[in-house]
Amino acid sequence: MSEIANAVHKKVFETMEYKLWRAAESGKEAEVREILKANPTVDVNMVLLRADMFFFFFFLFPFAALQCQVQFGNHEPDRHKPGFLK
Repeated sequence: MSEIANAVHKKVFETMEYKLWRAAESGKEAEVREILKANPTVDVNMVLLRADMFFFFFFLFPFAALQCQVQFGNHEPDRHKPGFLK
């Protein structure tokens, strides 16, 4: 499990987009300028919009999973088959 967590951490939290988003959200203008200087072809508005949407969904999915478990219970292979939610 820790290998998966490490891979997700590297894919998400060590990207230029995430670093730029965090710097912009926390008001660190010098850090934003440094990131943009290292990546001159970046469309800042698009990166920040994509980052906001990604993190919205990143935190939304665990809540949706919990809601499904509350509503339908633990996974039962005989009951929970493809098309179960239709």
